[in-house]
Amino acid sequence: MKYWLRSLTTFKRDFNTIYGATPQRWLTKKRLKLAHYLLSENEQKPVEVYREVRFESVAFLFCLQNSILVMPLKR
Repeated sequence: MKYWLRSLTTFKRDFNTIYGATPQRWLTKKRLKLAHYLLSENEQKPVEVYREVRFESVAFLFCLQNSILVMPLKR
């Protein structure tokens, strides 16, 4: 398959077919998984995590809480 010189619409449609999500949702899900890992396994602080994962603010914790449902304990 050729993956270059494609329209944005075609890219999004093919991406959705392959990964089952839009590029934005797929990327957000990956970032949330990384944030969850960093908070729970690496025991990093939320401020460090949101900067490393490149969220706009610490408000990403609400998104993380809604998607993962289990938050690590506060340190």
